[in-house]
Amino acid sequence: MRRINASPGEVFELFSVADDGEDNTVIVQTSSMGVSRLHVAAGVRIPPYQAQGELVLVCMSGNITVEMSDRRAALRDGQATFLKFNELFSLEAIEESSMLLIVVATGSTEIGTLLGEWELPRGGRLPNVD
Repeated sequence: MRRINASPGEVFELFSVADDGEDNTVIVQTSSMGVSRLHVAAGVRIPPYQAQGELVLVCMSGNITVEMSDRRAALRDGQATFLKFNELFSLEAIEESSMLLIVVATGSTEIGTLLGEWELPRGGRLPNVD
C-alpha cells in the first residue's frame, strides 16, 4: 500500500492510480477520516468486509458492482454510493476500475482499521477471490 498522507491544503492527484504502478494508495488518513484510491482489474472480486466507519464509494472510472446485505449497486464513471457504519459489503470490478473510498469514523473507530484491509501486493493486482 502506498501512502501519500497529504497535508491540509495540499493538492493531490485522484486519477493517477493506474499510471503510478500502485493499486492502493492512502491519500489522507487522520484519526477521524480517510481517503484511499483503489485500482482493480476486470473480474476481480473483493470479499465481504464490514464498513468500520461511514463510507462513500466513488467509481472514478470503470464499472463496479457493490453488494450489500439487502441491495446491490452498479456504479459507473462518476457515480457513488453511501454505506452506513458496520454495513457488510463486497465489490466486483466488471471492467478495469478505479475507486475512491472516503471513510468517516464513527464513535471510537480507528480509520486505519478499514484502510488497512485494502492492502495489495506491491505493483500487483488483487487476486480473484471466490
